[in-house]
Amino acid sequence: MRQVLQELFRNALELLPHNEPGLIEFGMFDRNGQTLYYVRDNSHIVSTRQAEILFDTFSDTLQSADFSVRNLKLVRAGQLIRRHDGKAWAEVIPGSSCTVYFTDHSR
Repeated sequence: MRQVLQELFRNALELLPHNEPGLIEFGMFDRNGQTLYYVRDNSHIVSTRQAEILFDTFSDTLQSADFSVRNLKLVRAGQLIRRHDGKAWAEVIPGSSCTVYFTDHSR
C-alpha cells in the first residue's frame, strides 16, 4: 500500500497547476462492503479520454511524451494494485480534478 500511495502522490504533485494553489486529497470509504481508497488532485492535464487508459502499460493514444512519462507512475501503481488482486480506475472532471480510485484485497 505504501508504494502505491507514493506513486500516486508523486504523480499528483507533478500534475498540480502552477498558477493556483494545489490540492491533493487522500481518503477511503465503504461501498457494498468493500473499502475503496482514493487520491484526488486538482490537476487539469488529464482528459476524460486519457483517464480511461491511465493505467495501461503501452498505449498509443497517449501522444504527449510529457504525459507518457508521468503515466509511468500510474502504470507502476496499477501493477502493484493488480498484484494484490485489486483494481484501479480514474475519474476526471475536466478543468477541475482527477480522482484515482483503487481497491486493496490484501487487507
